Amino acid sequence: SDVYKRQVVDTCCVSPFDLAVDVRDMVVLADGTLLAATGWGIYRDPTGEGAWEPSSGGLGNFDVWRLAVHPTDSRWILAGCSGKVASPGWLYLSADGGRSWSEVGSTLRARRVTGLVWSDPSVLEAVALLEWSGAWRLRLRP
Repeated sequence: SDVYKRQVVDTCCVSPFDLAVDVRDMVVLADGTLLAATGWGIYRDPTGEGAWEPSSGGLGNFDVWRLAVHPTDSRWILAGCSGKVASPGWLYLSADGGRSWSEVGSTLRARRVTGLVWSDPSVLEAVALLEWSGAWRLRLRP
C-alpha cells in the first residue's frame, strides 16, 4: 500500500484558457481572504472556500512570484514579479487588501523577486531579494 497518497483539496486559480496554473506563493489576510501568486497574475478567494477570482487590476506584469502581507495592517500587500523587457515592472503594492495594485519598483529590469519581507513596516519599508542582484531595501510610496 502507498504510505503517501495524494489528495486534491482545492483547485486554485483557473487561467483564461481553463487550465490550472502554478501557484508560487500564497498568503492569508487577517479576514481569512486567501491570495495566490501565479504565472497568470494574482488570484483572490475572499471566502476561503475555493471561490477564486482574478485580482490583478493595476498589475503590468502577471508573472507573480512572491507576496508579503504587512505585519500589522493586511490592507498593505507587496507582490514581487519577474521583470521582463515586455513587462518590466517587478514590485507592486496594494493598499486595499489585494483588490488593486500600483507599481512601486521599476528602476531595475529583468530580475525575478525570490523573497519579500517588510523590514520597517512603520514607514512602508521592505527588502526584496532579486535573482542575480542581491537584496534591495525600498521605501515604498503608493
